[in-house]
Amino acid sequence: MPAGSLAQEKTPEEVVKALFEAASRGDDEGYLALAGGEFLTSSLESRRDTGAEAFREGLRRSVEGVKGLAMTRVGQHPDGSVTLEVELTFVDRNERQRLVLAPRGRSWVVFSMTRAQRIVPSVPYGTPVFE
Repeated sequence: MPAGSLAQEKTPEEVVKALFEAASRGDDEGYLALAGGEFLTSSLESRRDTGAEAFREGLRRSVEGVKGLAMTRVGQHPDGSVTLEVELTFVDRNERQRLVLAPRGRSWVVFSMTRAQRIVPSVPYGTPVFE
């Protein structure tokens, strides 16, 4: 996503969806345009340390095979920031993490992101329920 399209993202949920879409395309500039605070700092350090191409490939790999994305608001903070619990569904696992988004102008930026917790469901994604 080009940095100029950031203003189109109105809700924290739309920004998170755009962040994962940018990652799937390996669009580091679009990804970083949706970042702020400590998340932006650590992402820029990672891109500098690994190199731009490796950073883009890491973004693509991080979401490769995602079958679904679910978000739940779990906190609204006095400073206006919002905490979302995000769950990514893959064929063999789910990954859950918390993101804090802060308002920036008429949109939001991802301020922090926890490390993903891997969850292996008892019934794999795509398993037929009825025969």
